[in-house]
Amino acid sequence: GVVRVVTEDKKGALAAKTLLRGQPILVAVSGGADSLAALFYLRQLGYDVTAASFDHQLRGQNGAEDVAYVSRVCRKFGIPFIKGSGNVSAHIEEYKLSIEEGARDLRYHFLFEQASKIDAQAVVTGHTADDQAETILMHFLRGAGLSGLSECGRHVDRTTARACGQPILP
Repeated sequence: GVVRVVTEDKKGALAAKTLLRGQPILVAVSGGADSLAALFYLRQLGYDVTAASFDHQLRGQNGAEDVAYVSRVCRKFGIPFIKGSGNVSAHIEEYKLSIEEGARDLRYHFLFEQASKIDAQAVVTGHTADDQAETILMHFLRGAGLSGLSECGRHVDRTTARACGQPILP
């Protein structure tokens, strides 16, 4: 089937973007069921997926273990994997942010930087509708100006924007 992601343009209008086969997609994977389901769903449909997992360094060894788990799953199934980490505590202190804002900033900076490196057409998150902190990140980024990108993190360099969205599951 065809996968479309919900996106939001710089004026706040919701739209759907069709993901194209043959062009890489970076899938944010936390290790939870929702993000793993999105990764395997896209892969099963024949999309060129790469998994990316980020340790926020907020949960001690647990965060690193989650990243290691995602790495093992990807290795087992032959899925390309990229890991990253960032010191959220230092980031929120420097920019006077909440933990959620700081974690989101660093995570999306990592995701968009990696998406640029692999020339991904999109960054896809697999979060449920209840994850309000993440659902605001469904923005259409390709070609959007800085005002259209503000919800994806205030301190993130957006010189190479990508579509950021969540799959519309059948």
